[in-house]
Amino acid sequence: MASTGRFSVAIAAAQAAKLLCSLDSREPAQVEVTQPDGKRQWLTVLPHDRSAELPVHARSNDTGMELALEAAPDQQLRLVFPGPALLDLRRHLTTAYLQLEMP
Repeated sequence: MASTGRFSVAIAAAQAAKLLCSLDSREPAQVEVTQPDGKRQWLTVLPHDRSAELPVHARSNDTGMELALEAAPDQQLRLVFPGPALLDLRRHLTTAYLQLEMP
């Protein structure tokens, strides 16, 4: 059973760059993020090549990427971005990254 809910984290510029590099290279990474309450944790970035897990309309020959985060001891968030969705994610993250004020 799946449910929806809101969840957000903040990411520092250096970690955002690391996330973008991982998505571009399709290499695994651990990216530090911060929850609204200040708790720091790791966002796991992994290649996702199990297209059989995806709905038929989302399958492609292009390897996607998966973002996973343990939100609470009994709650793990797992987001899969196949081909076209990965391209959109990278575009949005790049736009946001370029708007960050660098120290």
